[in-house]
Amino acid sequence: MSDIPQTIKSVSEIHMAGVIALVTGVISAIGVVLLIAMFALFAARQSELGNRVGWLNDICVALQYLLTIPIALALRSPEISLQEKTGVRTLRKTSSNSNLL
Repeated sequence: MSDIPQTIKSVSEIHMAGVIALVTGVISAIGVVLLIAMFALFAARQSELGNRVGWLNDICVALQYLLTIPIALALRSPEISLQEKTGVRTLRKTSSNSNLL
């Protein structure tokens, strides 16, 4: 075998990433509604209220980006971690890349 320890993600870590992804999806949907409302308010000449709604949309986008970080870290492939530790990269032959050779 290999002396390099492999990191296996726990079920709770993957579950938490799923929960965060769902929260991110809800925040994204709210952001889209706020974006549409902002443009509708600008079209109705309610620019002050449109700016406030646009500010709320900006907050939703910022939260969405921040919540993406733990999702990416939880779903990170253990192979990538091994590649970083060893510096060895391998190309596995699969059906999708076999016709490239």
